[in-house]
Amino acid sequence: MGDCACYSNELHGDERNLVFAFLELTPACNNRCVGCSNVFADKRGPAPLNARRWIEIIEKLRPHVEFLKLTGGEPTLHPE
Repeated sequence: MGDCACYSNELHGDERNLVFAFLELTPACNNRCVGCSNVFADKRGPAPLNARRWIEIIEKLRPHVEFLKLTGGEPTLHPE
């Protein structure tokens, strides 16, 4: 499935606005925080999206979302 393909119906043709959107920059994390819910921190997933692609996604979401939360693993592990 391509970038954001699972949300395409929400972004194209459905005019309802979202209150929150959560974007996971990377699941990677080298910390072991006791209360962390990132159960995939040790697993390798697909390559992270580049900064240009994240900007495109955020620009698409902007008119439809009140609050945007960047989440996931340790953001400094993202290559960009």
